[in-house]
Amino acid sequence: MWLADRRGLERFVCVQPLYNIVNRDPEVELFPMCQAFGVGVAAYSP
Repeated sequence: MWLADRRGLERFVCVQPLYNIVNRDPEVELFPMCQAFGVGVAAYSP
């Protein structure tokens, strides 16, 4: 986010991580970061 701000670029508005009952890794770092920066999450679960 700081790089986008520094270079005058648009910030991310949404991420689409792989997230399901087997792969819950995004809960550790990604979801808290998204909440802190106001980024939406559209989970991908095949």
